[in-house]
Amino acid sequence: DIAGHETFRGKQSEIPEYQFYEVEFFQKCISPSMSKFESALSQQAIPHEFTNNHLPNLRAQFLKFKLEQTFSYLKSPIILDGSVKSDINAKDRNASIILFFAKNRKYPE
Repeated sequence: DIAGHETFRGKQSEIPEYQFYEVEFFQKCISPSMSKFESALSQQAIPHEFTNNHLPNLRAQFLKFKLEQTFSYLKSPIILDGSVKSDINAKDRNASIILFFAKNRKYPE
């Protein structure tokens, strides 16, 4: 199992504020028409001992938490469904983060 889908195991943090047992996100549409994501929130349970397939949304939840802590004046970030690719390729070992900030809004410095 080179990709780690069956063999990778991680554990939730010992620090309670960094334990995320549930992630809300917008799931990818199975057959997209106008939108690539569903309009209703989905939930993913994250067990105490998680696997590789939990990592994309778990990482996104951690980043959401840190953004909310750091930039409390911003609207809460939303998570779009993350996924793990099955093939092994060095160029795919990354994550994309898309941030949108309203153009005409004033933000504190």
